[in-house]
Amino acid sequence: MRGKHGFTIVEMLVATILLGVGIFATLGAISVAVQATGSADFYQKAAVLAQRHISQLETNPERLAPGEQSGDFGDEYVGYRWTQRIASSEFRSLYQVTIIIKQGVEDNPKRREFTTYLRYDATQETAEREERSQKKSSDGAKKSGGGGNAPRS
Repeated sequence: MRGKHGFTIVEMLVATILLGVGIFATLGAISVAVQATGSADFYQKAAVLAQRHISQLETNPERLAPGEQSGDFGDEYVGYRWTQRIASSEFRSLYQVTIIIKQGVEDNPKRREFTTYLRYDATQETAEREERSQKKSSDGAKKSGGGGNAPRS
């Protein structure tokens, strides 16, 4: 009987177990890859949304006042929420701005926090506006013929 070729039951069991371990490992790797892709997508969107929010504050610096506000991004980014914390810093006219972007359920949302510093000097901006206004009014007076080169009759 030594001439028979084939597999024994033990060899078949070992091969089946190895195949099962390989399949479960592959499924686990796929699951981790899908989760990593989802996290990367959230972090990328959170960075874009935070930058957009900070840009809005930079273009409207009069909104820089210490305190906390929150909101969402509407229908464009459903499920994404923001919290804005503005605090005075040790330097005059410099504010610490923290934007927190959350996505998901309230109990355990994904969360990303961004902190930057923005400068806003209301007195300086008021002086700059007055200076521009005076310059425009003096330019308007020159154009309207306020000079002394009128023809004589």
